[in-house]
Amino acid sequence: MSDAETDADRSANKVKKCSILNFNGACCCNCIYHVEITKHPWNKSVARGSVTDILGWGCQTPDGKIVFHEKEHGMCEHHVNAI
Repeated sequence: MSDAETDADRSANKVKKCSILNFNGACCCNCIYHVEITKHPWNKSVARGSVTDILGWGCQTPDGKIVFHEKEHGMCEHHVNAI
């Protein structure tokens, strides 16, 4: 692959920067560890609902744990841009 093709491929795969928070465009919403957390009909309280209803968002860390966030936008030390 030539350098020109490499640059074109990189341009096509650029992640759109988030403008919601001031982290130089980096945000949970464009991180590879960012996952949606949905409700389930068997849960109780606020987590009860359809699997299509969003309960919140999570950061699925490299060690396999999921850190729950109520908001879609934020930042943590695990951030890696999704490319």
